[in-house]
This record gives sequence, C-alpha cells and structure tokens, in this order.
Amino acid sequence: MQELKSGADTEQATLAWLVESLEYAHSRGQKKLGGYLEEVADDVVFEVEAAARRLGHIYPPHYG
Repeated sequence: MQELKSGADTEQATLAWLVESLEYAHSRGQKKLGGYLEEVADDVVFEVEAAARRLGHIYPPHYG
C-alpha cells in the first residue's frame, strides 16, 4: 500500500491511499472493509463538492 506524504500533497496522498485501499479490499473480497471505505469515500466527495460550491467552483445544474 502507498504511504502518506507530508506537506502540500497530504490531501491528495490521503485520497490516493483511500482509493487504493478500497480497490485492495475489493480485490481481496473484504466486503465489510470495502463497504466501510466506500462510505468514507462518499463522505469525502460530498465534503469536497460542498467546499467547492461555497467557493463558487461548482455550479448547480440548470434545469429548464
């Protein structure tokens, strides 16, 4: 597994570790761990998107 980096790349390294760990758990048939890591990944994506919306980087879809 990938080791976490320090400094400015910490967030990207952490996300890369999470994705790699999720893939590893699935490849080993570790469904409980895989399910847990999927939930964590979903929360991370939600928080990143929410932060981007607050900063105006993501616009809501236009319906019409």
